Amino acid sequence: MFIGHSLGGIVVKRALVNAQLNSTNYKDISESTKSIIFFGTPHQGTNVTEWPQMLESISKVAGIKRSKVLKELELWSDFLVELSQTFLEQSNKLLITSFYERQPYNGVYVVPEGSARGPFLNDTPIGLDANHRTICRFASEMGEFQTVHRQLHMRLCDIQEMPGAIWNPPRVDDFDELMEALRPRSGRVEGNTSSERIKSPAK
Repeated sequence: MFIGHSLGGIVVKRALVNAQLNSTNYKDISESTKSIIFFGTPHQGTNVTEWPQMLESISKVAGIKRSKVLKELELWSDFLVELSQTFLEQSNKLLITSFYERQPYNGVYVVPEGSARGPFLNDTPIGLDANHRTICRFASEMGEFQTVHRQLHMRLCDIQEMPGAIWNPPRVDDFDELMEALRPRSGRVEGNTSSERIKSPAK
């Protein structure tokens, strides 16, 4: 299982696409990945001309203000559209949860619901009462934290039932370890990724 926030979700998708294309070296990654949890990751509902504005909003939340960096992010537009299309077919074998923001950040929905809800076959979209910055930051272990907690637990149970998956109790049953990435902490969280792996049987 991979967990990605904002552009961190883009990194996860790119890594899995590369793993599938380069199956000789990264076969285990491609075959072992059963689920992805996205927090405010832009997937769809945008075209090439709309990407720059969204990327600029994301970069502002992350504290990126230099115009040079923003111009470089705009160059991602074509790449992100292509990545979304390439990943779509691969996503059919994955269990995906897409959390999206229900509150604006400085008056703007950084990644609108229409973009955060992916066009994936096995996607479960869930809205959280948070903005793009706080969607995976929690003031306490109540409220939205519990919503995320329940969904992660359900996904782990789903993975356990998938054909070919081997349950790994020392890693997956230690739920505190999995949730630690989402517990309140200081510092930036933009683009964070985390992972838990369910091993497939060796061939």
